[in-house]
Amino acid sequence: MEINDKGLFDRITLANRVIKVVQGLLGDTPLNRRGKLEEVESLTVDVLGDMNTFFKVVAVREYLHTRSDQLRTRPAQQRHETRVANKQIRAYDPTETANRPKVVLGSLSVPGSKGMCQEYAALTYGLLRYLLPQTDKVCYVYEDHIKHYFCTIGDHDTRDSIPENLIVVDAWYTKSEAVLWKDSDHKNKGYTGSAIYCKPGKSAVNFNEAVVNEALARDLIAKARHSYMGRFMEENYERTIQGRINEAKVVQKSPTTLVLHDRNQYPGHMSTFARSDNYVGYEFVAK
Repeated sequence: MEINDKGLFDRITLANRVIKVVQGLLGDTPLNRRGKLEEVESLTVDVLGDMNTFFKVVAVREYLHTRSDQLRTRPAQQRHETRVANKQIRAYDPTETANRPKVVLGSLSVPGSKGMCQEYAALTYGLLRYLLPQTDKVCYVYEDHIKHYFCTIGDHDTRDSIPENLIVVDAWYTKSEAVLWKDSDHKNKGYTGSAIYCKPGKSAVNFNEAVVNEALARDLIAKARHSYMGRFMEENYERTIQGRINEAKVVQKSPTTLVLHDRNQYPGHMSTFARSDNYVGYEFVAK
């Protein structure tokens, strides 16, 4: 598919690099895209292991969420209120841990992290904000109807009035590519949703020359966790969190596991592009 806007094409190219890193770190098939299983014996050790790792991720996420409330100072609360007032933070539920992308990001410090849409979206959001300039907006979006998180470059909440340059970045799809809203599976299926966070990028350098790799992703994850732990708690992290991880739910191969694995599955459409189940892509063509 052709694009004539070089700036738009460059942002799509960057987003595809981010998707590659996110899927490289978390896997190209999230836990709730693996499809329904016919029988208990179909549950492989790999699936069970990944599910058990995910429960550890959730345990750390809940712990960091608690820490975030404990550490919020009055100046931090004022900054939060300012961001709500200027609409950088919008449909915000402070009790829902997955609504906090930085909390979710920090939880990915669990070795071999696996996840569902919120983990993929939080890492995508963190990377895009780190790489894009302040003139770009990056949104962390929640679609309530199918309980799904994803990201956009551009203000998702203006998709009806200014849809031309809105880019959907959703690494949760197995065959994921950055896609213009007008071409997306999201628009085609009638997904709506609202931006929880819509903040500017942070970079002061040309993103076309930026290094985008798993080392950068791991660094952002570590910094997110550290922001809630602090130096003293970070030094004692293993002792502090290990008990919670050890107490995290462990699943075994059983009929109950089969039900757990099949719940909330979305195996269907594989591509972020509408009406395609494969990679499509864009090509820049100068006018």
